[in-house]
Amino acid sequence: MMGLTMCEGKFVGRDEIALVPTPTATASWKPVPHSEVIDAVTDVVKAHNWQILDEQYGLARDGQRMFGFMRINKTHSPEWSRCIGIRNSHDQSIAVGLAAGLCVKVCSNLVRRIQ
Repeated sequence: MMGLTMCEGKFVGRDEIALVPTPTATASWKPVPHSEVIDAVTDVVKAHNWQILDEQYGLARDGQRMFGFMRINKTHSPEWSRCIGIRNSHDQSIAVGLAAGLCVKVCSNLVRRIQ
């Protein structure tokens, strides 16, 4: 699957993300549950009649940081697809963030496997 590189943490599914507790808000900071961020992006994708083809998520720092990737079908090309990157934190290190762009597929005869 394209999209995520794991330097620390672990790959997880939506079910495990939903189990991550959200810290209590303060007067100056309101954490957003990781699962709510993913659900909000999913709702927008569905509202545009797009389909999620692949998705991958990760948690780091004991669930305090979440990152994810969705590949959607809004394309007419077999050479590339549209992608949405997602991030969130419960440790005040970063705000909720999204990124969107293209994912390029490399022809199989150029793929290299290095061990």
